Amino acid sequence: HPRKTKLLKMAESIGCKTINGIGMIIHQGALAFKIWTGHDMPIDYIKRTLLFNE
Repeated sequence: HPRKTKLLKMAESIGCKTINGIGMIIHQGALAFKIWTGHDMPIDYIKRTLLFNE
């Protein structure tokens, strides 16, 4: 998925502050990871990996 979708670009063009959903997805995944494994997910590592591979 693109970092900035058409909707985000349109919203920014009329002055709206926008964010993409990557942070939300990472933190939802972290909660699921904790439930399934009992361990904390390495959130910083996941963020760096996702941002590097975009």
